[in-house]
Amino acid sequence: MSKWAGDPLDERGLVRILNPNGQRPPLIWCFNAEHEFPRLASLLGDDQPLIGIRSLHLIARLEPGRSALDVRMGDHYADILLDCLDGGLSFIGGNCQGVGVAAQLTARWSLAGRTCKSFIALEVEPSFPLPCPVALLFGAESELFNPYLRGEEHSAKLRWERMFPRPAAHIVPGGHGTYFTPGRLETLVSTIKSIRAAAENGAPLDAPRIRLTARPSEATVLPGEEVSVDLQIDVLSGHMPEVLQVAYFWRSSETRDPFQVSGQPVMRGASGIMVRAPSFPGDWDLILYPVVFPFGPLCWSDHLAPVGRVRVSDATMLTPELA
Repeated sequence: MSKWAGDPLDERGLVRILNPNGQRPPLIWCFNAEHEFPRLASLLGDDQPLIGIRSLHLIARLEPGRSALDVRMGDHYADILLDCLDGGLSFIGGNCQGVGVAAQLTARWSLAGRTCKSFIALEVEPSFPLPCPVALLFGAESELFNPYLRGEEHSAKLRWERMFPRPAAHIVPGGHGTYFTPGRLETLVSTIKSIRAAAENGAPLDAPRIRLTARPSEATVLPGEEVSVDLQIDVLSGHMPEVLQVAYFWRSSETRDPFQVSGQPVMRGASGIMVRAPSFPGDWDLILYPVVFPFGPLCWSDHLAPVGRVRVSDATMLTPELA
């Protein structure tokens, strides 16, 4: 990073800025490659400060445990940026392997009381819910990453509505790895500008505030087995909808790799739900959060902590245990 373009914002030069005199809220972007940073800054224009950070592309392998490294990297960037940026308003995004790092940065940004007007994910979906509008960009020729090309449009939209407020998908020309090349970058920048304009002009979300208290009824289960979860729903402000969507995902306690974002409707007064255990052995933390469309995840910061831990094993010993 010390050889990358821009002025350093930290002593080691890991975080850098181009267009520093721009008057717009900064766009923080996690890049895969050095050349992407100045190319994007040039087309965004002098009025758009662009803060560049880099992903772990070509540094760490894509293997189990990579999510934990992305989280650590996102936390490190957050420590730097929260210290050196005074304003609380920003846009945050990333492409490919940068999305996981940028998503963790956004989580930390939000928990610190800062505002991310929109998170922009190019080609890779964030693996956990975020409390801000999320724009998901996919290549028109990217069969590996574009759910529309794989016939998964319906399931993808359901997943996004459980994970983000105001999710929006955008299709840009090209295939994976080509978006920062001449002829393609112009369209990418135009899309980013339209996302920026929509976020700046969007009405604030006035969502109800709901708290979930939950506990898995079992501690050791078989792969894919249904797990009963005792559930209490408290409305802290606003009105409880007749039907609340309770979404969940599992996170490996060892590698922090996520597994399976899913959800189910819960009627008012319900006292429990059933969730399906991961397909792979190991210790898994269960994350539950309430969702009301179009607000997305509610009380987001209250629901990052796991409600319990389950061991997926061939054993059949079933003893309640809190994480």
